[in-house]
Amino acid sequence: KEISKRYGEVTDVKKWIQLSQHIQAIALKKDIQAHRLSAPHCMGTLFWQLNDCWPGPSWSVIDSDLNKKVGYDVVQKQFSPLLVVADTIGNALHFSLTSDIVETQEVLLHAYIIHQHKPILVLDAYPVTVPFLTHVQTNPIDLDEIFKVYSKDDVSAEYHAIHTVSGDTLFSDIFYFGFSPAEKEILNN
Repeated sequence: KEISKRYGEVTDVKKWIQLSQHIQAIALKKDIQAHRLSAPHCMGTLFWQLNDCWPGPSWSVIDSDLNKKVGYDVVQKQFSPLLVVADTIGNALHFSLTSDIVETQEVLLHAYIIHQHKPILVLDAYPVTVPFLTHVQTNPIDLDEIFKVYSKDDVSAEYHAIHTVSGDTLFSDIFYFGFSPAEKEILNN
């Protein structure tokens, strides 16, 4: 059902299986993010079914041949001690941060709006203070003008949380406004 909602009718079994792994990764990512951002009301996620012992459709992120599925790296990233979540409301992009690190984290959030692997908008570095088990949200970034020029399907946001003292990258990710390059490749082949 979710496959047809996101991708339309998929009749090729190989494509259906590949796309089902992307749906699983999206679902796991959104669920873990929602749980993490709900702290201290919700104190996390118990991850169930890491691997399969025999072939078949399941929620595992490692198949019965010990191959990582699409969701494996996605899940691993969502359990990073400092998590940055990108999301949209309409054409406004906003970031939410939470930390499982006991010491308050001072980070600079760098974000770039990307079109076909080239930055089209470099956003100012946002200084963000992230206390332990607290959900911090940035001000929304209006992207109406960007989407007048570029299709959402071809635009992404790349972002990095850099520790202000050590300079270490605590979290990096890419938010796709449309399909990811991997999804596009499956759909176009």
